Amino acid sequence: MGVLHGMSPRQERKKARERTYLDAFQHINGWSHAIDPRERESPDFILRAPDGAIGVEITELCKHAMGEAERNSSGSPNRIRESLRRKCLQRLEAEYDRQGGKPIDVQANLSFCTLTDTEISAIASRLIDEWPTGSLRKRVEIVLCSDQIATFYALSLPDGFAERRRWTCVNNFVGWVRPASDQVLAETIRTKASKLAEYRKAARKTILLIVADRTQESGMFEHREAPLLASHGFSEVHLLIHPLESHRIA
Repeated sequence: MGVLHGMSPRQERKKARERTYLDAFQHINGWSHAIDPRERESPDFILRAPDGAIGVEITELCKHAMGEAERNSSGSPNRIRESLRRKCLQRLEAEYDRQGGKPIDVQANLSFCTLTDTEISAIASRLIDEWPTGSLRKRVEIVLCSDQIATFYALSLPDGFAERRRWTCVNNFVGWVRPASDQVLAETIRTKASKLAEYRKAARKTILLIVADRTQESGMFEHREAPLLASHGFSEVHLLIHPLESHRIA
């Protein structure tokens, strides 16, 4: 049970991200356990340790936009906005290409998350006008209305470097760091423990890995040392402050 068949693109991206977290966790802790190659859902991964299989369930911790509480990634307004801004910039990049824009690296600061097709087309045209042949680096601010402003920092690239360019939204990678509170960590452990019976069908020893991804604004947390929390049946619970550090918290 728990083996996935025919994952959707979204599931594949999620699984790849979780594998990155698991690899970082093993590296930080000096582990080198082989990972079962089968695609799994409950738990997310199985490690083949010398003393037996270890199930690893991974959950992400994301900031809430309006208060001090944190929540799982599926309900985080910050994570949702990151995704919307990323998709918005991807649409703009595609339209820029469609209109024949020269290769440029772009760092965009977006005050908004969505744009209409007409707005996308207009911004792409403006960027093309601002970066004629020969221009190297430039800053352009585009105001759509009083609360929708975009600032683009771009570097022109030689024609042969088109495939190496990067368009990124800096809003997604800059933000305040908050403490990962014991209250929210304990609630995360309790919630995931409700599925322990399912996890144990694959491995008696099961680890919960809670991830705060510091490479994203929504995951910018810090760990403050405190007594171990209740594990609620997990063999161990770890907090991974990706990609910097790992702490056993239960």
